[in-house]
This record gives sequence, structure tokens and C-alpha cells, in this order.
Amino acid sequence: MKVVLDTNVIVSALINPYGAPAAILGLILEEKIELCYDMRILVEYRDVLMRPKFGFVQTEIDGLLEYIKEIGSLYIATNTSIRLKDPDDSPFLEVAVVSGADFLITGNIKHFPRKTKTQSVVTPKEFLSIIT
Repeated sequence: MKVVLDTNVIVSALINPYGAPAAILGLILEEKIELCYDMRILVEYRDVLMRPKFGFVQTEIDGLLEYIKEIGSLYIATNTSIRLKDPDDSPFLEVAVVSGADFLITGNIKHFPRKTKTQSVVTPKEFLSIIT
């Protein structure tokens, strides 16, 4: 099963190791589900995780992102005809479409259409309820 994770899911997973986002990140790190990304997504992950307000350690962020590159699947995404309210969200939808991901998982569900041709856009809790 292929997924794309919005940055807020990664941040939430690292802040609260007992929540649904952490469970999903665990499934990815255990290679039970496949994380799809492109370089724009990795840059956003890094930029957001490095914000001082979170207090994450740079070496740990680097290690996580290197591991994601190692076990995830890199795609070259193209623009979709779907226009989003926030253009910064476009890479996530574009990668979901080009990769044929089953799910785009986000804590900001209102930023995306709930369903595209091939994938569902779900919250972390919804995703876990679907797969368990």
C-alpha cells in the first residue's frame, strides 16, 4: 500500500509518539506501507522540522529523512489539473497522483479534495481505522 504524508503528520508523529500519526510513521519505518515523496516534500519536511519552536535535534531529523529516502519511493511529480486553496499543498497531491498512492494522509483535511481519481484523502485516525 502506498501513501503520501503531509508534513503535519510527520510533525505530529514526532511530538506525540502515542498518537495515530506516530503509528503511521512506525508502519512506514517498519516498511509495512510505502511512503511516496518527491524532493519538494523532503525539503518541506526538513524546513518545518528544523523550526526552533519544535526543538527537534538536527541529527535526528537528518537521520529520519535519510531513512525515508532509503525506504520510501522517490517520484518526479507533474502538475495536476486540481487546484488547491494553498499552492504549498500541491506537491503532496501531485505525488499522490503520479505514484498512484492509495492514500494521502493529512491533519488538514479541508485543504484537499476528499477523493481524487485514484486516492482517498484521509486523516491519520481515518487511515488507521481503514487498515485495521
